[in-house]
Amino acid sequence: MKQKVKNYLTIMNLEMDDLEEDINYLIQQVQKKKGDGTLTKYVFLENQAILKNEIHALECFKKIIKKIDPDNFRSIDALINYLCHEFKKVVDANGYAEAILIFTDRKMQKVKNYIVS
Repeated sequence: MKQKVKNYLTIMNLEMDDLEEDINYLIQQVQKKKGDGTLTKYVFLENQAILKNEIHALECFKKIIKKIDPDNFRSIDALINYLCHEFKKVVDANGYAEAILIFTDRKMQKVKNYIVS
């Protein structure tokens, strides 16, 4: 199980990098739409703030992942429960957009399905 937990953490890091790239792409698209005049300044600033908020939250999530000792977990489910609990505390404490919890949960389930299959 220890190796599966290690693999899970490695893949989760990759998935979080991928999610961060997706959010950065969205930031670029918002900037482009602002430049094209498609978005008002107000909508542009709101979108920018939310997307940057999500990137900051992801950086915190990645720090949580990096601090984990795989020997402390007997199952992927125990690891996921720990990650969810710890990240929820960070999101609440820092006022991050709660949507990031949905994004990270989807990634955690995706990686779990890959690892256990």
